[in-house]
Amino acid sequence: MKNVPLANGNERVINFHAFEDAIEAAKTTFDTAVQLGLPKMHILDIGGGFTSGPKFTDAASAVKVALQKYFPGELADGNLKIIAEPGRFFANSPFTLATSVIGKRERAEVKEYWISDGMSGSMNFLKYGHDEVICTPLIMKNPTCKELKTWNSTVFGPTCDPDDTVLKGFELPELDVNDWLVFHNMGAYTSSRGNDFNGFKTSAIPTIAYEN
Repeated sequence: MKNVPLANGNERVINFHAFEDAIEAAKTTFDTAVQLGLPKMHILDIGGGFTSGPKFTDAASAVKVALQKYFPGELADGNLKIIAEPGRFFANSPFTLATSVIGKRERAEVKEYWISDGMSGSMNFLKYGHDEVICTPLIMKNPTCKELKTWNSTVFGPTCDPDDTVLKGFELPELDVNDWLVFHNMGAYTSSRGNDFNGFKTSAIPTIAYEN
């Protein structure tokens, strides 16, 4: 089990033992079926629910160890077909969200910004503790500056809801209105889970397709 701090100040718990527990239960089911005289099963569907990013590697390692522990014979003789559903892993990385800064202020040496999307829109997934936010500023006014001083910053969405906090305690260079913050790995459970709270329509966010 691992506690992972999120960029908006919350924390989520990743329990990699859940993979082992589920695979152990599957092995018990396989063995019970044989004891009852049923045909031996050869397909194991370990399902989905995988995180994306670096934690996907941790999850995959946990699954690998559990399979070697509970299905060593089946793996050795090649009679076990394993099915997984890592849709999130593949869907996340192809999409990037660009948000514009629509307001700013400074309080108690913390720089605060409001951006054009938030927790009721594409960031809705953060309410449920999925994945870390990967955010980078797009600084247009200093294109030749490689290193910028950063400040303790908080980033809010546009809705005026106190829960619409996207980033908290996040290091950012000083931004101005109309600067951009870019959020990476925004392909899964983002705009599809958004709503039109307070008049900000997630459905109105334009999607631009680019083929490299």
